[in-house]
Amino acid sequence: MADEITVQSRLQINNVAGALPPLQHGGTPATFDQTNKQKVSLTIACTTSTAAMDLSGLTAKGWTWFQNIGTTNTAIVMIGTNEAFIVPPESGYSVKLVDGTTYVAKSGASTTTLVVEAYGD
Repeated sequence: MADEITVQSRLQINNVAGALPPLQHGGTPATFDQTNKQKVSLTIACTTSTAAMDLSGLTAKGWTWFQNIGTTNTAIVMIGTNEAFIVPPESGYSVKLVDGTTYVAKSGASTTTLVVEAYGD
């Protein structure tokens, strides 16, 4: 029980003019088991040279959140050597990690700071 999260939601939409009855929907509670979940947190000072991300703490890759906390320069995250995505200043990007793949980051210009929160399945 200590490693579980239970989420329940409810939605109600009211018609201001009162011509329609309110629409209500209540969701069934969903429970997520967090037992043995892993997390790796990194802060990378990105320059124009590529820097490898050490995600070795994850035995099975899951989702990750890349947050660029810089205020002027973009961060570029490369998955292996082929794919890349750009994280603009003061924004973030989420992606599902793939086992056996190298992740590297660099700055589009000068330097920026990239905060990485990676989770294992």
